[in-house]
Amino acid sequence: MPFGRCPVCGTGYHLSVNLPVDEWYREYFPQCQVGDEVPGLCLGCWAELRVGHHVKVRRASPELAEQLIVGTKGVVVAVVRAEEPMYIVQFQGQGIQTGLFCRTDLSYALDQEALI
Repeated sequence: MPFGRCPVCGTGYHLSVNLPVDEWYREYFPQCQVGDEVPGLCLGCWAELRVGHHVKVRRASPELAEQLIVGTKGVVVAVVRAEEPMYIVQFQGQGIQTGLFCRTDLSYALDQEALI
């Protein structure tokens, strides 16, 4: 059974494939040996975040760490386009109303309706 590692957050995960494993590696990752971890985005990182997406804090900067705990949920209210996009996230019922985060600090919350 193949395993992957997310290049954004470093999370390891199991892949369910519907080919024999050696065929799957040959077809999709010919540069890898059978059994090697393969690169691929995890469920928390696959979505390109945009305004309205619900997210969870994966990591908080030292300035925000006292006010936010890992796993705190919020909503992306703005995307600051730069060399590396930054996300302004709004929180409710926390010691802080908004915070600025890079993508590696946030995980897409899977328990939300898809945005159109």
